[in-house]
Amino acid sequence: MPRALPRLLRVPAAGDAIHYVPLQEIISEYAAKLYRGYEILASTPFRITRNSNLYLEEEEARNLMEAIDSQVAQRRKGWAGAAGD
Repeated sequence: MPRALPRLLRVPAAGDAIHYVPLQEIISEYAAKLYRGYEILASTPFRITRNSNLYLEEEEARNLMEAIDSQVAQRRKGWAGAAGD
């Protein structure tokens, strides 16, 4: 989900109550409608982060995947945590 989307959504509630639901719960609830024809066994939220420090010369790379693999292998290994941790 793009960061532009809110993480919490206000949903209708009875009376004067105010309810907020995490966006990932709404997506999980409607996953079967998003992926028709598939059996949803489980869902979990995750975040994909990118490292913009990959230096590729795409026009010179014979095989872009090989170039990416090479750059990734040269990176330092670090702790796999959520972005912002």
